[in-house]
Amino acid sequence: MNSANKGIGMTSQRTRNRLVERLREGGITDNRVLEVLRQIPRHMFMDEAMASRAYEDTALPIGHGQTISQPFMVARMTEVLLQGPTVPSKVLEIGTGSGYQAAVLANLVDQLYSVERISQLLNQARQRLRELNLHNVQLRLGDGYQGWEKHAPFDAIIVTAAPEVVPRELIQQIAIGGRMVIPVGKPLQQRLLLLTREPDGISEQVLDWVSFVPLVKGFFFELISPLLHDYGYWDKYLAAVSKFKEWGAWAVFLAGFSPIPYKIFTISAGALQLSLFPFVIASLLGRGARFFLVSALMVWGGSKMENQLRQSVDMIGWAMVVIIGVLYFILRG
Repeated sequence: MNSANKGIGMTSQRTRNRLVERLREGGITDNRVLEVLRQIPRHMFMDEAMASRAYEDTALPIGHGQTISQPFMVARMTEVLLQGPTVPSKVLEIGTGSGYQAAVLANLVDQLYSVERISQLLNQARQRLRELNLHNVQLRLGDGYQGWEKHAPFDAIIVTAAPEVVPRELIQQIAIGGRMVIPVGKPLQQRLLLLTREPDGISEQVLDWVSFVPLVKGFFFELISPLLHDYGYWDKYLAAVSKFKEWGAWAVFLAGFSPIPYKIFTISAGALQLSLFPFVIASLLGRGARFFLVSALMVWGGSKMENQLRQSVDMIGWAMVVIIGVLYFILRG
């Protein structure tokens, strides 16, 4: 480990030793876990501005709305994962994040597979793991809800973000006799669960009340965001999103009035960083207005004109979308 990784002052080995002693006093008893935490430079897994706080026992922001987990929680979840009759050989991690939890596990298991939905975090984690010479980790950009079926079954699965319910796909990827540690529930109502797959089903044990960032489905936007960065469109994208949010529900209402398929709506909600619920409500109102306009015109013009009326309304809807697009580019900045 080079001198930069060893740290100085608030990132020194002495500071790491004090953190490990606090974890031991807090109830962590597995010496394998404590020794790995003593050796891994946590300050490597966050921005330099946050490095002085790296060995506080608290979660810290790493960007993109994500956090690096509290050291006690990393130790606790790792300890539970190792408490089976045998040490798991092949482990799946959902939510690579900064890469810190992956670094801990890579020192304790033979092979680690880790899935992350945010490409920037994944690339940073890959670089950090290389610097630490941890080569038994395979990383993948993808939807954590889907796991990594190609390499299933896994002896153990660890999930570092909280779904509201346990994803069925993850349960199916646990080997018989294997276990999964996962936070589950809505914000302020999350429990840390230990699930064990028995030959006749799944056993569940509640470990603690916890607080994690939510596990988010899908990764469409995370696929296109690197392209926006690479081709110099990121600032323009942010300006366009800002302008769209200023228009808010009106723009969504007009788009809903058009014959755009609903799949496009849900993809657009992610790309425009909008809350899905008000986005869908506004689009449904637009759809409703379109339906009532068609119905009113049919009453006025008769059912024989239904196809022509629908085509006319569709043309109006598409015209609205084109107008929105043109104004978007004129006003974006």
